[in-house]
Amino acid sequence: MNCANVENLWVEVLKQSKKYIIGGVYRHPNSNVKEFTSKLDCVLSNVNRRKTPCVLAGDFNIDFSKIEVNIDTLNYVDIVLTNNFIPTVLMPTRITSKSCTLIDHMYFCAGGKPTVDTKILSSNFLQDISDHLADYIVICNTKSQVVIERPFVRIFSEKKTEIYKLLRKFEFQ
Repeated sequence: MNCANVENLWVEVLKQSKKYIIGGVYRHPNSNVKEFTSKLDCVLSNVNRRKTPCVLAGDFNIDFSKIEVNIDTLNYVDIVLTNNFIPTVLMPTRITSKSCTLIDHMYFCAGGKPTVDTKILSSNFLQDISDHLADYIVICNTKSQVVIERPFVRIFSEKKTEIYKLLRKFEFQ
């Protein structure tokens, strides 16, 4: 994404032959929200076309809780949802003695055809290292693995018998 005052990094990760795209974004608080939203729309639509699951997270400095009172926030949320990115953290991420805001966002896009086997867990870590709470996401595959039970069979081949005799010999010494 190429936009003034927006820092971002995108990587592809391969986990058990499944590819994921992970994006990290920082939008400076004083930068133009409309310009940012326009650039973000181009990037998210490109990611969405790839049909690859994606996690997008960052300090967007757009208060998600102001969706009903700020048209720029509403347009931003519309762009994100239109590109199939679902917010995973809906609790405040910056809490002070005078306010609480949801300016750190995390989104998940299933990519392609969503499956019922994917479970998303996400929330905030309560800590006092920063004035922001840390978000996390866990993507779980709930598809049950079919385990084929092998019968308990002892193989009495010559090789196995010799190994057994050798091991027994060392056991009693």
